[in-house]
Amino acid sequence: MKYKERGLRLSVALVIVTLVSSQIPMRGQVALGSAGSFYPASQPADGYLSGATDSSGGFLGFNGITNRNVISGVALGLLGLGLYESIRTPHPKAPPSGAAQALTKPIYDVLKDLPADFSEIVKLIDSAELVSTLRAEGAYTFFAPSDVALRALSEAAQNQLRDPASKATLVQLLKKHIVVGRFTISALRALPDGTALETLSGETLTLRNTEGILQIDGVAIVQTDIFASNGWIHPIEKFMER
Repeated sequence: MKYKERGLRLSVALVIVTLVSSQIPMRGQVALGSAGSFYPASQPADGYLSGATDSSGGFLGFNGITNRNVISGVALGLLGLGLYESIRTPHPKAPPSGAAQALTKPIYDVLKDLPADFSEIVKLIDSAELVSTLRAEGAYTFFAPSDVALRALSEAAQNQLRDPASKATLVQLLKKHIVVGRFTISALRALPDGTALETLSGETLTLRNTEGILQIDGVAIVQTDIFASNGWIHPIEKFMER
């Protein structure tokens, strides 16, 4: 919380404390709810105003506890609690998990923050000059091949993806992994089996849902929702066929 806001809330709380405190019965006054004194005039029944006779009446017949004691104690307790709640800094809720810790980051930056799993796909995105696309407002769903998926390709296929001369092919391949729209795993499960999803490459991907196992164009989806500001990321076990 900013200091200016905390100062304003503290000031308001102090004003409230002052106003309410001014209504608490003082020495010689009769408190709210007075039923008359239960004690002789010579007996100082007030437990905290020394030497004063409390005319507010005994609380439920308890010896030494007056209505004013109880009212004042409750009022001060509530005021203290209200003051604490007014000035304390609330603790933010923990984010769900994983990349959701960076709720304002787009797909590209979320992937870049997970180098252990997607360092190679980030390099391919850089080579294909699709950084601005995956940072755009979207919304997109990126079926992201992990580093494991890349290593599953033959050495020749890996070299081709990294070859600057094959940039156009790489761009088309990566765009095939980017679906237009936001789809969580739950949303994908809700779609009918065989649903066609539009991609940035202009092609469509076919969703299969067989007994709860999701596949996109025959590639298994790792059922994890990774949040990004412009969509969702779903790791997949291998690259789509070109």
